[in-house]
Amino acid sequence: MIAARVRRTDLRYFVVRTRSSVNMTAAMRRSMAVMGGAGALYASLLNMKTSNVYRSCVQAWTESTGRKTFRQFMVSRLMAGLAAKDSPIDIDGVVSIDNPWQTSGTTNVPVSQAIKTKFDSILGS
Repeated sequence: MIAARVRRTDLRYFVVRTRSSVNMTAAMRRSMAVMGGAGALYASLLNMKTSNVYRSCVQAWTESTGRKTFRQFMVSRLMAGLAAKDSPIDIDGVVSIDNPWQTSGTTNVPVSQAIKTKFDSILGS
């Protein structure tokens, strides 16, 4: 069910969609791929809590002046790097994370091959 409201008259109504409720444009697919790729990189980073990359990211977060959580801090930077298709994604000049969709070979924050394949058509070169 889709709820909608006409601001001018404050009329509220509901629509039942049977086929689709999202307009999957190229921009929508791109933003969803960027969000999914950033989430995959962040999850992989959290699984590596003993690595130097994770410690450097936490150090960059603690030195930042914003009042963001670690997740907000990292995902915003990862999304910006993936959207720009940066080869190394720079995290506040302290550490760089290899972009798995732009780097061939092994990366410092590994992502599964299934995730790489899923987003490769959009995040790849």
